Amino acid sequence: MQVQNFIAKWQANTRTERAAAQEHFLDLCAVLGEPTPNSDPTGADYAFEKGAAKASGGDGWADVWRRERFAWEYKGKHKDLQAAHRQLLQYAGALENPPLLVTCDIERIVIRTNWTNTVSDRIEIGLAELAVPRRLQVLKQVFSDPVQLRPGKTRAAVTADAAGRFAMLAGQLRDRGHDPQAVAPGYPDRLLPRGATAAKTLRGRTLTALYNTRGTPAGAWLDGLHAALDAAVATAYGWPADLGDAEVLTRLLALNQSRAAGA
Repeated sequence: MQVQNFIAKWQANTRTERAAAQEHFLDLCAVLGEPTPNSDPTGADYAFEKGAAKASGGDGWADVWRRERFAWEYKGKHKDLQAAHRQLLQYAGALENPPLLVTCDIERIVIRTNWTNTVSDRIEIGLAELAVPRRLQVLKQVFSDPVQLRPGKTRAAVTADAAGRFAMLAGQLRDRGHDPQAVAPGYPDRLLPRGATAAKTLRGRTLTALYNTRGTPAGAWLDGLHAALDAAVATAYGWPADLGDAEVLTRLLALNQSRAAGA
């Protein structure tokens, strides 16, 4: 199947997820020149509707699964792909933690990397974008060479980078003739007040007092820092930045359960 024919066919599709999903996947395999799940007669390594135990209990299935490549979940057009991703997280441990978790609503394909100890990347490819060779190549790698999509930065590297920035700051202080211990007594283990006046001021600056300023003009800077931190964490997990606390907790629970199941 030619990619332009694929795009035209599926742009016109109005069928439900259940009616369209497998045909869409088979057509996609034809466009990419990749084998289909029907090439595995036992379903041991590649299958539609691969059964899996949920991390939270009970049974379910991934719409498509290929060993050491991906788990793939479909939703109907314009449906919630975040919900589809949560489903995959529930199954990931039972599916041997595939390196890629893919969700699709026919008009969009969202690829999230799932390697252990790496920052998760999120790649979204719109249906019309499949006409762009480099975007089609990304999808080809999902099927044939997923390691090409592995993020280059591990979580440990992110932590090391932050530590390196602190070390650079100390070096800059020394280069300017300042002793880091004199500028910040106790560095790098802990910071100490410089004299009785500073100690008295710091005693009033408790964490509780600080956080009581949130939502007020005096705490606007702290609100801004938390917003930036929340956005950075969401990016690292491949999540939207506007999730509520309850949704974040739900996702973290599902992720921890999938990791525990795969341990």
